[in-house]
Amino acid sequence: MLLSELKKLTKHTAIYGIGTFASRSVGFFMLPVYTHFLLPSDYGILELIDLTSFILIFVFSLALDKAVLRFYNLSDTDLDRKSVISSSILLWHIYGLIVLLLILPLAGFFSITVIGSAEYSRLFLIAFINVFLVSSFSLSKTILRAQNRSYVFTLYSLGYTFVAVIFNILFIAILQVGVIGYLYATLIGSAVCGTILVCKLLKEVGFRIDFAIFRQMLRYAIPFIPSSLLLFVLNWSDRYILRLFRDLDEIGLYALGYKIGMVLVFLVVMPFDLIWSSYIFEASKKLDAKRIYTIFSTYFFFVTWLIGLGIAIFAEEIISVMSDPKFYEAHRLVPIIILGMLFMTSIQITRIGILIKGKSKFLPLANGIAAVLNILLNFFLIPKIGMYGAAITTAISFFVCTLLLFLMSQRMYHIEFEYRRIAKIIGIAVGIFAVAYMVTSESLLVNVIIKATLLLSFPIFLMLLRFYSDDEIFIIKKTTAAGLLSLRQRLILWSPWHVSDSDDARPDDD
Repeated sequence: MLLSELKKLTKHTAIYGIGTFASRSVGFFMLPVYTHFLLPSDYGILELIDLTSFILIFVFSLALDKAVLRFYNLSDTDLDRKSVISSSILLWHIYGLIVLLLILPLAGFFSITVIGSAEYSRLFLIAFINVFLVSSFSLSKTILRAQNRSYVFTLYSLGYTFVAVIFNILFIAILQVGVIGYLYATLIGSAVCGTILVCKLLKEVGFRIDFAIFRQMLRYAIPFIPSSLLLFVLNWSDRYILRLFRDLDEIGLYALGYKIGMVLVFLVVMPFDLIWSSYIFEASKKLDAKRIYTIFSTYFFFVTWLIGLGIAIFAEEIISVMSDPKFYEAHRLVPIIILGMLFMTSIQITRIGILIKGKSKFLPLANGIAAVLNILLNFFLIPKIGMYGAAITTAISFFVCTLLLFLMSQRMYHIEFEYRRIAKIIGIAVGIFAVAYMVTSESLLVNVIIKATLLLSFPIFLMLLRFYSDDEIFIIKKTTAAGLLSLRQRLILWSPWHVSDSDDARPDDD
């Protein structure tokens, strides 16, 4: 049972991973273009506009994605599920258009308040339209998640990535229009893919509005808005405080370091959450639900700490290869940011009980306490050590947040987590990072080889500490044997001395 559930979750996570990483990795893989054609100050301006847009998304979205996942999965009839989808799309778009019309005249105000000059008003005008289009596209993709249509989700995500990359290159590298080119590319990608997907979904479910269901959805979703805003404070408010005490160049460096650290979130956590946030409600109906949560939690820590370790130890090499030398210092921030991201991602596990019990109103409490701590520490550390203070504050704040959520969640729905196994994962990861940090060869190739060897030793050290259960060892051996057999067969087929059955059956020329 557990193995079949794990395979199901892994399959959908992998498929969602392709789509999510594709759509979120535009900024990452475009780093060589951005850092070549944009100055650190341009990158700082873009970061501030992006963060402001991120705040506005909470206002636009109404956290309706959370409600769609819950109400769709708990609906008993196909008609109810169609009502959830159609009501969400139609009523949200009416609301979104009203908010957009109200906020467009405020572009100049935002430009002066956020950046300190009215000359960026046009950028904010485009950013506001982007927020509406991105929110619409995001809601439509959430519906695909609720329907477990991971392949369709990935198809649209890849489509958006293709369009965004093409227009990023056109506007920034060829036409060299600067920061506005990034905004144009995002606008075009969201408009094209989002419009097609909305029309497709409405064609499938029809035009029907159920105000009663929509009111229930809003009552569930609204508490997520302050919770999400407080998470924003934890994740992004340090840029605004950096703006008070440091220049745009330092914000640009910090933004690049943070972007590398966020690869962990884009690569693992977001794809996992796309299926997990819906699956936990499905699993809660099973007799062995708590056992499922326990095992999945351990595997989640294994994967996130392994990948986080890889990003942390290769940060210097990644930035030196992908960015201009003027951004090189950003690599020193990445390990600290990764630690914060690991604490942040563990929220997926520590809040299980709160979500299952439908107590979303408790989320803002933990996030609020951590957010206040975050602001206080930022104002204390940033004037002293700049962007390093911001990174340290992020790590501390997310640790406090996940700890508070864990304590509250366990009181509502107790889960027997495998604390000893999780401790082994964290201990080995910290030890390997400490050794890798001392690798200082002048040769890039030598550094990569040594660090890769250390990273690959992670599961081996765990085996020496008796981390794996007998069942897991059996599965590992079985999977390894099957993989080696498949590899051997492929090598035989590719061998120049291999004779196929058709060759044996062919008559002699004589």
